[in-house]
Amino acid sequence: MSLASAIARANEIRDRLGMPSQVRTVGNQGFDQVLANAQNHFDLGPAKVTTMSQSVTPGGWGDNANYVPASGTAAGGSPSADIGTAGFATPAKVNGWSPQVSAMMDAASKKFGVPKELLTAVSRAESAFRSEVTSPAGAVGMMQLMPATAKGLGVTNATDPWQNIAGGAKYLRQLLDRFHGDATKAVAGYNAGPNAVQKYGGVPPYKETQTYVARVSGYAAELGFQL
Repeated sequence: MSLASAIARANEIRDRLGMPSQVRTVGNQGFDQVLANAQNHFDLGPAKVTTMSQSVTPGGWGDNANYVPASGTAAGGSPSADIGTAGFATPAKVNGWSPQVSAMMDAASKKFGVPKELLTAVSRAESAFRSEVTSPAGAVGMMQLMPATAKGLGVTNATDPWQNIAGGAKYLRQLLDRFHGDATKAVAGYNAGPNAVQKYGGVPPYKETQTYVARVSGYAAELGFQL
């Protein structure tokens, strides 16, 4: 799939959901430079970021508020050995895209087999890469993990940037597996919960989730990835 085709697909999704902005891209540049230009297109800033990890169904952040670990993961929180530290000594707070964040995204992508572009797009939509963000529903960090979700994923400290990113990547991997590699359903599940996606056979008819999927799709397309 070419970059042009990915952008066209993202624009198609945005048009269907009534999103006015068209996805644009820049030339053949490195990942970090493309992302930096993409952020300028979407005018992200701390005062303008809306985290999407808020209640869309009773009980909190979709099904994430009552997260049930995937088969083979110990209920009540598994050891974080599979999350680990990956050799990162990170500060308690990280704000914005940086070489350090890029390295953590890359490591989590490789560790859990999630495309870096997808992981980056979700983190950008959730928090604009800000590790100190906490949503009104209690979701924490760059990947906006709910406490129960973090525990089930083996994250012992959701405020630690590496653990948070790795936990989000692990959860995305589980969602991709559940929906047979369908990234659109995985992204919708990240926002509304996998049971809602299963119930409706796709993106649930929630305005927030539809907007969220379009936003992530646009961010991913800027980096050459098609949902």
